[in-house]
Amino acid sequence: MDRRKFIESTLVAGTLGLSGCSGARTPEPQQAAGKDAPPEQGPGPFELDEATVRGVGFSAGKFRTVRVIAEAVVAGELDFDLVETLPPDEALAYLTAHKGIGPWTAEIYLMFCSGHPDIFPAGDLALQKAVGHALRMDHIPDAKELVEIAKPWSPHRHAAALLFWKYYAVAIRKAGGIAL
Repeated sequence: MDRRKFIESTLVAGTLGLSGCSGARTPEPQQAAGKDAPPEQGPGPFELDEATVRGVGFSAGKFRTVRVIAEAVVAGELDFDLVETLPPDEALAYLTAHKGIGPWTAEIYLMFCSGHPDIFPAGDLALQKAVGHALRMDHIPDAKELVEIAKPWSPHRHAAALLFWKYYAVAIRKAGGIAL
C-alpha cells in the first residue's frame, strides 16, 4: 500500500472508528513495568497537536475535518447510533449536514459501516470510469448520469458498486487502462 492510500485509509478508519464501525479499533493501553502498575495511556485523540498529526502525512484540511467530526461526536451533535436507524436518504442528509462530511464519505460510511444495501456512490471516479468502460460508453458518465444508470440496480446498488470497483481494479487498472 502506498503512503497516500495508507494516510487516506487511516483518516477514514480514524473518523469512522469514532462510531464503532467494524474493523476500526481503539489501541489497547500498554502495560507499565511492574505487575501491579496501571497501564500506560498514550495521548488521547484531542491531545495530539496538528504538527504531530501532519507529521505523519495528514494535510491541514484533513486534520481539521477529523477534529471537527470528533468534537461533534463527543458533544453529542453527531450520533452514529441514530444513523443506523435511518433510511438511506435520511442518513445521507443527516451525515452531510455535519461540517466535514461530504456525500462520498457519507455513502462509504453507510455502505461499509451501516451495511445499507442500496447505496451507490455515483461521485466516485473509479465507479464512473468502470461503469463507462464496462457498458462500452463513449464517455465517462458524471455523477448525475451515473445515478440514473444505477437506478435499475436498486435495491442492490451496494453490490453493484462492489462489482464495479472490482472490475475497475482487475480489468482496467491492472491492465494499464484508465488511471485515476
